[in-house]
Amino acid sequence: MRAHTAKISGLLQVDSDLHAPPLCRFVWGSLNFKGVAEKVSQRFTMFLDTGIPVRATLNVTLRAVLSMTEQYQQVPRQSADRTKQKTLKQDEQLWMLAAEEYEDPGRWRAIAEANGIDNPRRLPAGRKLIIPRLE
Repeated sequence: MRAHTAKISGLLQVDSDLHAPPLCRFVWGSLNFKGVAEKVSQRFTMFLDTGIPVRATLNVTLRAVLSMTEQYQQVPRQSADRTKQKTLKQDEQLWMLAAEEYEDPGRWRAIAEANGIDNPRRLPAGRKLIIPRLE
């Protein structure tokens, strides 16, 4: 039994070449989880008369890990580091554009300044706006 549980506990050992624990995959039905083990606890629940453990319960904590390719695929291709142009839609406000483009509605002033807008509450639909890159 200890030989079997040692295989799971071994997932915590850092690979000296990679400087990280080994990747593991947990598959259960349609679930296919890839990650690293962060914590393993074990408890032996049944023993032979000789004291040798024959059953154990293990609790394993896994943390998801993405490969470089998977991380790259999740990066948005159009980022806020380049100037863009948008057409204002009906009832759209500068703070909405800032939230969409910069993921921060508080950056609406950058859009207002780039477009010479003095009153952000009076914007006609259809107006073309420059969305400046963030510095």
